[in-house]
Amino acid sequence: MKKSWLVCFTLFWFIGSFSNAFAKIGILTPHELASMMKTDQNLVIIDARDHSSYIASHIPKAINISPTGSLFTGFGPNPFAVVDSNPQLQKVLSQKGIRNDSDCVVYTGSSTAFGVKGGNPAFALTSATRIMAVLYYAGVKNVYYLNGGFDKWVDEKLPVQKGDYALKTSHFVIVRNNPFVFANEDFTRWAVKHENEIQFVDSRMYPEYTGQVSDEKFGVSKLGHIKGARNVFVGEYMEKVDNYYVIKPKAQIEQILQKAGIDPNKPMISYCHIGYWGSGLWFIANAILDNKLAWDYNGSLVKASMDKDIPFVKGPNPY
Repeated sequence: MKKSWLVCFTLFWFIGSFSNAFAKIGILTPHELASMMKTDQNLVIIDARDHSSYIASHIPKAINISPTGSLFTGFGPNPFAVVDSNPQLQKVLSQKGIRNDSDCVVYTGSSTAFGVKGGNPAFALTSATRIMAVLYYAGVKNVYYLNGGFDKWVDEKLPVQKGDYALKTSHFVIVRNNPFVFANEDFTRWAVKHENEIQFVDSRMYPEYTGQVSDEKFGVSKLGHIKGARNVFVGEYMEKVDNYYVIKPKAQIEQILQKAGIDPNKPMISYCHIGYWGSGLWFIANAILDNKLAWDYNGSLVKASMDKDIPFVKGPNPY
């Protein structure tokens, strides 16, 4: 019996890149980060909030990188729809002082996420995970999410500083991109034709999934979702505690996925408008579910809606 393309591809990568087994996608509490700050010489802390919030107050020695900034470029009408080219990534990461052996911790805020009163659980997760995905894709082996973000850090009365902070420039080199981060067009077209081997998960809100609400403002030119996709809003993986969001326990996340008809242990491609919210499930799969066969569709529906080989359907989940 022939092995599937997915299995062959997976075996090839793990045999050829055994060192990747030592890479880490993890979660830290504020006090765990505070402890790392005392001992880890390779630590780089990244604040993914807007620049004005960062300047006003941030974790000591954190640098500021935007999830819609210089790591991303346009596709179609969307100005930051896809991850930028390797030369540009190398340039930006070098300018920011990030090295291949850096231990990168990324955090965002809950209470002011994208100006939404009370915060937004989707952005409280994915403003950090979108940057984490790019770092991992570029070859940074250890990337961590700060659970509770800056708000929990402040609530626990840990130190902060004001103003800008910069690291000494580095010489970041992408040896090769990690293929277990972003799904490209060819992989997505293949997956559409092999729905028994890989799952599509739509990370948007339900009215967008069904096609009741247009995503045209994001550059998505069709209504509805990719045929065969199940829907779980990425904010469902989060719960609010006091004034910040934290990730729900593994058992709760598994129940959420299973209720939507998604097997948390099988390969999956997560998508949204551009891959921003899609990065959340990529991270959850790796850090919580221990599922290494999860991808974020780079460019997501901005790209898919322009591709005649990727069918869209409207309406509730009929599958």
